[in-house]
Amino acid sequence: MKKRTTMLMSALFAAGAFALNGNVAKADNVAQQPTTNTKDKENKTSTTLENQKAAVNQKENELANLQSEKTQAQEKVNETSNAYAPIEQELNIKTKAANEANTAVKQNEEETSKSQQQLNKANNTVSTSDETIVSSQQSLAADKSNLSNAKKSLADTQSRADELNRQANEINTKLAATKIKQNNAQAVLDKYAVKNTVTVPKEYTDTINKWAKIKDDIYAAGGSMSAAQSDQEDQEMTAASKIGREINKYKSNSTDENHQVDIHHISKDDQIELNKFALDMLNQARVQMGRTPWTLNKTVLNMANDIAVGYVKDNYDIFKASGHDDAAVNDAAKKYGLAQSTGKGQYYENMDSSWLSTNTNMNSIKEAVYNSIINIIFSDSEWLHASGLLSYGWQDYRAKVPTYAAISLSVQPSNGLVLIHYISVPDDGYSSAIGGNDSAYDGLDNFILDRKKFNTNDNILLDNGKELEKAKKDYSDATNDINSLTNQKKNLDSQLEPLNAAIKQDQESINKLESSIKTLTETLNNAETTKVTAQNEIKTLTACINDLQNQYQDLVEKQTQAAKDLADFTATHQTAIDNYKEAKAELDKIDGQIAKVKADKKNLEDDIVRIQARLSEVAKNHTLTSTNKVILDGHKAASNSIVTHSINKNIQTVGLSNQAVETTATTEHTYKVNINKAATNSKQLPEAGAKESLFASLVGMALAFIGLGALGTDRRKKN
Repeated sequence: MKKRTTMLMSALFAAGAFALNGNVAKADNVAQQPTTNTKDKENKTSTTLENQKAAVNQKENELANLQSEKTQAQEKVNETSNAYAPIEQELNIKTKAANEANTAVKQNEEETSKSQQQLNKANNTVSTSDETIVSSQQSLAADKSNLSNAKKSLADTQSRADELNRQANEINTKLAATKIKQNNAQAVLDKYAVKNTVTVPKEYTDTINKWAKIKDDIYAAGGSMSAAQSDQEDQEMTAASKIGREINKYKSNSTDENHQVDIHHISKDDQIELNKFALDMLNQARVQMGRTPWTLNKTVLNMANDIAVGYVKDNYDIFKASGHDDAAVNDAAKKYGLAQSTGKGQYYENMDSSWLSTNTNMNSIKEAVYNSIINIIFSDSEWLHASGLLSYGWQDYRAKVPTYAAISLSVQPSNGLVLIHYISVPDDGYSSAIGGNDSAYDGLDNFILDRKKFNTNDNILLDNGKELEKAKKDYSDATNDINSLTNQKKNLDSQLEPLNAAIKQDQESINKLESSIKTLTETLNNAETTKVTAQNEIKTLTACINDLQNQYQDLVEKQTQAAKDLADFTATHQTAIDNYKEAKAELDKIDGQIAKVKADKKNLEDDIVRIQARLSEVAKNHTLTSTNKVILDGHKAASNSIVTHSINKNIQTVGLSNQAVETTATTEHTYKVNINKAATNSKQLPEAGAKESLFASLVGMALAFIGLGALGTDRRKKN
């Protein structure tokens, strides 16, 4: 049994060794192929190089021939120049004289034509003025007659209207008594007409616009505001804001004073009423400054309530933290599908505070909100929050952007201070609004990221519809008592209406006729003045044309004589002139040919440099191919050593000793070293069949080592 096992292991070893040796030989054959291809490419490139060099030599020969031709052409130019030079100056003088004579004749003709056109225009003006004078005189006569008739008609109509107006005054006296009922109805409306307003003084708007312009100019020039400029801006803003605080005062409402509110448990209806009031105040200021009003939105109202809850939950104290609860704002923003600040800060909240009692009335809360808005907008120390509410300065990009807003209240647990949270969400992004990115806003395209979470259509109208309709009805009921007197007055007015219309029409006719008479008089005077001016122009232009015509014949004679002098001189010296021009033209032609041949030669020389570079690359690739062959030779030698040594050992004895195992291991190590050394010389191995040969070789080696290992194990067991 042991003998059969030993024979089997020996057979495995031999099969592995022969597989290893056979695959190395296959790789050796594959490695021979690139050498022939590389040599062919090198030979073709060398041939191309020689052809280019021959072409360069040919261009050099062409240049030599052309230089010889140029020398001959230059000699010809010099020879003909001897005859041409003495007559050139006189030829130029006569040519110039002929050109000047032509120009003088042409200028005379142009001036004569222009003057004739002006004369025709002046004649037309006189004719037109005559027509205007006749027409204006006729229209003036007609308008004066119509004006007299219109004044007579007005006097008759006015007399009848005066009588009806006397009767109307009697009716108005009776109506005055009935106004008491109307005033009583108005008293009911007054209960709902106690309306608070916010007025933005002109000084405030002008100051903001002034400094916005100054800053734009400074920043456009790459500069920055100086300390003196910043102080001046603060002084002017302080003065303008003082006016705003002085003219804006809250108006109390008795109904709201009787409406009790617990800020800790404010109802939804009270929240909406307070939000309508707050946004009405803000939008009054925004509209006066040319900004788009904000929209009261239910999603933002829920967000504002969540932020208020977050402040209380975080036990946030603005005196200790000195700022906003960024976490509460950003958490709410995330909940409702809005962008959140990636660093310190938040995008949506302006905040103020008030020492309100938590158990108070709606009038006190509205007064606190009103004073908060006034104090933010017309601050006496800083206007950063004002720019946030009114969208100016650095937040000017929000001025026209649709913005959804709401407010909420929270109470600080530490001291009972009431915080007023102003939340606004623009339906736009920072970068798209101003045409650039800003690190503070992360280059947002839009603050609203998820419109399924943030509903821009779920809005609340700010006008109090139900209260307004009830007030209108009360006013209508209060005026029913004066309807009969009103009907009497309407009847009287119906009689006065056509008379008043006729009076108006007569007066309009009188006004139009008087205006027409004034215009016609001016037209008549202007036409007469224009006619006199045109007649004077006709005299001047006629004299000018006569002078030009008198000069014309003399100029033509000079033109003819100058042309004859030039022709005679040219004919006398025609041969010398033609010879010189032909010689010069031939020289210019040869210079052009020389320039072209030089350019062709330069292109060929550039091609030679590129071809030589390719030859170097081919030679480099040939060297790499030779290196691959060395690597394969190493494979082959190593595999032959293993096969020969191992097979001899197995033939001599069936039982391998420990020494035989060690010899095999040493041979394996030697093989690995040879392979690694060859791989270091070049990282490029033959590609065709390389992967398959390497795999087969490894399998052969594995079989050989398994056989050796089994023999060695068997031998140790036996010992």
